Amino acid sequence: MSSKGWKAGANSRLASYWPSVIYQDGDNLMQEAYCANLTWNQEKVGLKCHEGSAFAEIPYSVNTAGSGGERIIYQRDDQKLHVAKRANLTDELSTDAPPFAVPADAPMGAFTVPRGSNAPHGAMNTYILWQGDTGALQMTWEDDSTGWRTSSTPASLGSPDNGTDISCLTPTIWSVTSLQSDYGMARCYYLVDGHIREVHYDGSNWSVIGNVQMD
Repeated sequence: MSSKGWKAGANSRLASYWPSVIYQDGDNLMQEAYCANLTWNQEKVGLKCHEGSAFAEIPYSVNTAGSGGERIIYQRDDQKLHVAKRANLTDELSTDAPPFAVPADAPMGAFTVPRGSNAPHGAMNTYILWQGDTGALQMTWEDDSTGWRTSSTPASLGSPDNGTDISCLTPTIWSVTSLQSDYGMARCYYLVDGHIREVHYDGSNWSVIGNVQMD
């Protein structure tokens, strides 16, 4: 990818779910670098983002990541989170907006778990973790037909440091396997008092795993 000379905007953040990388250009438009057949290509996604928006990228369904099926979560200038999605690389992106605004430049991470079906286009449970105005973590999620909801997380998760990012895990999809309906890897990471904190969600409750040791 380095040889391509592609440039991100000065305040751009990054998100990735193999084989895709999402970033923001100097005009605050979303760009995508995508690896297909061992070659990196650039796609101008064309979605306008809030300058410095956090990004998260998660698979569209249990086995479509290899064909470009994905959900991209970002913030527009109205400060609402938007979810752009497509079933494969050739589809146009459609957008869905949870009815909640988040603070400008708020850190955000996301993960997804199949809703109990391994069918190729089975419903997915999607969870977005972000930091509110008070510094506390909030979770916006969709895990049934009710639609998007938001609630506070337990105080035990702590208040992320100012300027931290939030990263969450979703298992990689390979050609020989698909995502399983399992919360074992539903973990997120962020800084608290300068330490990387690891937290886990089991489908109902959050818990603190501890701080990641760096030495």
